[in-house]
Amino acid sequence: MRPDRFPTPSPSPFTGNGSGSGVGSVPTPTPGAQSGGASRASNIQGFALESFTISSGTTVTWTNLDSSPHTATSGISPNFDGAFDSSSLSQNGTFSHTFNSTGASPYFCTIHPSMTATITVQEAAGAGLHAGTFITCI
Repeated sequence: MRPDRFPTPSPSPFTGNGSGSGVGSVPTPTPGAQSGGASRASNIQGFALESFTISSGTTVTWTNLDSSPHTATSGISPNFDGAFDSSSLSQNGTFSHTFNSTGASPYFCTIHPSMTATITVQEAAGAGLHAGTFITCI
């Protein structure tokens, strides 16, 4: 067969790994792209924090509606685990944090340690391989 009779390969979203093995790699998505940058409001009021479930990549914004100051601090009361801390929020004060890791994320108020809640973070819908994604091994 003449060389001009072979189809020209079309561009691929995969790139070789340099080994010549024909194994491709999937481009890395931009963080937060899978979830579309979702957001969730959470009100602190009546000396209570909210427990709820979100998808990874969601940004939670707490608003203190009480006249007393409160915090939204990650960890199991009274132990701060280092993930997030709003510091003291006065009335109508806000604090935001984006949750990128799945699992349970307990939090509490450092000023009122009996105020506790848990945010459960699930894998974002559509995370992983998507329809139309092909992996070729030769």
